[in-house]
Order: sequence, then structure tokens, then C-alpha cells
Amino acid sequence: MVVGATRQSRFLFYVWQILLTAALQGPIKPDPGSQLGGDPWPEWSRSAESLASSEIEQECRQSVDSFLRRAESSLQSPLGSRHPNPRDMLFFLHVPRTAGRTFFACFLKQATPPSKRCAKSYDILRLNVSVEGCGLLSSHDDYSVTAVLPPTATVITQIRDPVDRVLSAYEFAVEVASRHLQVPLGVRTPRPPGKPRVDTRNVWPWSLLVPWMEADMRMRAAKLRSTRDGALKENNTSRREFVRLRGHAGGWAYYHSLASGASKEELSQGDVLLPNLDPYNNPLAMPLREFIEHPIVASTIHNGAALQVLGLTNYSHHRDAAKLRGCVAEVPSVREAMVRVAVQRLQGMYHVGVTDRLQESITSAAGSLGINLTGPAWRGKADAAFEYGDESVAEAEAPTRSDGPYSQLIHLQNQTDAILKELSRKQKELEQLRQSSYNSGSANAVSACFSLRALPASA
Repeated sequence: MVVGATRQSRFLFYVWQILLTAALQGPIKPDPGSQLGGDPWPEWSRSAESLASSEIEQECRQSVDSFLRRAESSLQSPLGSRHPNPRDMLFFLHVPRTAGRTFFACFLKQATPPSKRCAKSYDILRLNVSVEGCGLLSSHDDYSVTAVLPPTATVITQIRDPVDRVLSAYEFAVEVASRHLQVPLGVRTPRPPGKPRVDTRNVWPWSLLVPWMEADMRMRAAKLRSTRDGALKENNTSRREFVRLRGHAGGWAYYHSLASGASKEELSQGDVLLPNLDPYNNPLAMPLREFIEHPIVASTIHNGAALQVLGLTNYSHHRDAAKLRGCVAEVPSVREAMVRVAVQRLQGMYHVGVTDRLQESITSAAGSLGINLTGPAWRGKADAAFEYGDESVAEAEAPTRSDGPYSQLIHLQNQTDAILKELSRKQKELEQLRQSSYNSGSANAVSACFSLRALPASA
């Protein structure tokens, strides 16, 4: 596998950061993935193992046929068929690791007045369609969320080469998890007042991947520390072993001894320079191959963009999402049908950008959405921005959105909002009618007055 030198250099910084903080943590015995939540797919998968291929296909038929019928019906009048206007909603379906944050925060948000931005919805979907200002929404929710959006909502998205997206997901999971290794387990960092942030660990799919990766890193750090301590007791040569490091911001290179904790700008005679680590296969973090083959990654990253466009992720609002994903995995004919639906949905979206051609994608989207790239950009409080930062350690939330009180609450909220919006419109019409009647009545009264004055006195 060939990876660019710049990418390797940036990623190696986080890998070495794990080494530098490994000695700070006490030994623990975490259970990666034990508190990560998720939908019923593993249970359905295990039950499907005992069925023959024909039985699995029969088991899937009803759910798949129902899904395909609804998909075909929606494609006949696709969302996004209308040009967006200030009263419509623009939904950016943010596929993770596709430069979506740049596309949204640096382009869409800057082109939208703060009063027209919806509330932050990366950690939890927040909708209030009765508020006319909610015109721009962005989140990691999949296509199933369109069921609770206004009928005139316009959907756009950004896609990326699947291999690059998987590599980026691995690197990002390692990066965020390594930052949390510097904080003792169970300690929460207070957030600065007046600076609300969305914690990456509460954002799907990182709500699953980061705690799991962090737990794995802590185990590896404990093992590395034990091995190092044993070596130090036997000999002191490891104190003369150095690794070459460079600051994340592109600072000067220096040398660091993991055994002694000493750092220096130049090596001395007798010092040993250790070879560079392979950023994707080393004892400090889970190797890329192991990451790719793990069930948590299979359920969140594998075919992630396609499942997000289909609305069948393990973060879906669709009640049968888990079962349908199982059918996609087990039945080739279902897989082929779902690919066709995904392609048709992409074709029906108002705009689809490509990460590898980000600048052209932004220019194209601006043309499609009627955004003037040479005009002024809006500033203001970043109410709808999604920021990665020094997140506090928080409990991971269960990612499932499938047919539960949460989904029912969204439906109820949006039904209420729709009624309130219609009531507001009727009230405006009534006020206009009253004003019109008042003006008409006043005009008639004035006319009658002049008519009376024109009559002869004898009358």
C-alpha cells in the first residue's frame, strides 16, 4: 500500500504521541466495544447463520420489496427537484471523511445568514421546521432522515473514493483516541464557558470507533510499558535508543528517548536511532488490517457512503435498517438492487460533490444553488458549525435510531411544527383579509360621505 509522504508524516505525529503518553497511564483492562450500543444487526446476523441461502432470501423478500417500492415511489418525485429558496430547507448529507466539514463550514455556512442556519445536529438531530430560519441543516444522519424533513427539502452530498475514505477513517480514529490518552481514564475536561462544541465522541460513527480505539490503545500502551520496564531491568542500552520526532505544526526535528524521557536536538556518540514506525502496522495502535476486519468497522465504515445514501446505516431512522443491511450482506440479488437504488438517489440529488475535486465541487454547487462566490461571506456565531477540537471525555451514546421513542418523538415534533406553521400561515391570511376588509369598508364609508354631501339640501 502506497501512502503519500505528507499524509504519513502527519499521521506519524499522532502515532508517536501515543508512545509519549503511554507511561502516564496505569494498567487497565477495558472491554472494547462493550458500551458502544448499536442496532440489532449482530443478533439478526447470528440468527441468519443457521438458515440456508434460500431461507435467508425468503426471509428478506418482504422487507426488501417494501423498501424498493418506497424508494421507487420517492424517486418519481425526488427531493431536491425544486430550486432552494429562503423558505426551503437545504440538507447536506455529510458522509464522514469526505471533506464534508470543509464543504459545510467554509462554503455552505459562509453563504448562509446566521439567522437561516439550523441548530447543530451532529450529535443529535434537532429539528424545528416551524421556525422559518431553519434553512440549512448538516449532519451525519443517513437518507432516512428525509422522512422527517419538510417536503420541499433539498438534499446534497459529497462522496469520496472508498479506499481513501477507509484510510482517512482509520487515521482520524487513531488521532482522536490518541488525544484522549493524555487524559486519565474517567476524567472529564471542563468545556470553556461561552464556547459550546460538539464532542466528536458523541458524533456517529466516532461515538463507536473512538472509545473502542482508545480502549485498545490503552491496552497496547500498558503492554508496551510492561515490556519496556522489563528491558530496563536487564540492561540500560534502551536509554540510548532515540526516535526522531517533528512537531505537528512543522517545527524542527528532535530526538526523544522513550526509556529515559530525555530529548535532544542532536544525537551523541553511542546513541542509537531507531527506524521509523510503519504508521499502519506498529505495536502502538491497532494495525490497519485488524481495524478493517473488525465487526465494529464493518458495521460503520464498510460501504458506508452507499448505506448512508440508502438510509440503512446503523444510525438510521428506518425501522428495518438492521435487517436490510443483513440482506444486502447475504443476498447478491438484494445487493444489486440496492446499488441501483443508491445510484438513482445520487442522480436525483440536487448536487453531488467529489472530495478529490473539492474546488470544482464547490464551484459547481455554488452554480446549482445560486450562490455568488465573489460576494460577501456571512459572519456570526457558529451556531451550526461542527468543530473538532480538544473534546472532553464523554460517554459514548448508542448510535441506533431505528424505530424507537426517539424516532417517534421526531415525527411528533415535526407534525406539531407543521401544524404550527400552517396555523401561522392561516393567521397571516386572516390578518390580510381583515386589513383588506377594513380598507374596503373605509373606502365605502368615505364614498358614501361624499355622496351624501353632494345631495341637494332639500333632500
